[in-house]
Amino acid sequence: MRLSEYDLNSDPDGDGLSTGVELAIGTDPTRADTDGDGLSDATELEGPTDPLDPDSDDDGIGDAADFCPTQAGSDSNDLDGDHFGDSCDNCPRTHNPDQRDRGGILTPAGTGDGVGDACQSADFNQDGKVDLNDVALLRRAIAAQPPGVDPSMPP
Repeated sequence: MRLSEYDLNSDPDGDGLSTGVELAIGTDPTRADTDGDGLSDATELEGPTDPLDPDSDDDGIGDAADFCPTQAGSDSNDLDGDHFGDSCDNCPRTHNPDQRDRGGILTPAGTGDGVGDACQSADFNQDGKVDLNDVALLRRAIAAQPPGVDPSMPP
């Protein structure tokens, strides 16, 4: 089939990705799971695995069966049942199968902070509790002030 014969807005394989997106990223618009690893192309794009590689970490365990699909070696402990081993889960006590990490309020836009969105909290300094220190960091972030600047002072 030639490119001109595709409806770029359609989704013939039903994986949630339009034909245009699939052609742009190199996946097959007629197969929901281009690499055949048991995870749909859309799932792999949302999570940390590669829709074009059935074993994203090259450890000999396919992504769908691997509890740490982006870290060689499989950790079979999975407290939250999201199919990510605790050693590589960015939120080990909260079920988050997409492992989405868009960062927190104190991280630059477009970067993760290592904490999954599903368990992101107001503990900005990550000391295990939400307290006035976290409020001060939040004020700085809102005022776009660098750390070390008194948040009660204007920017």
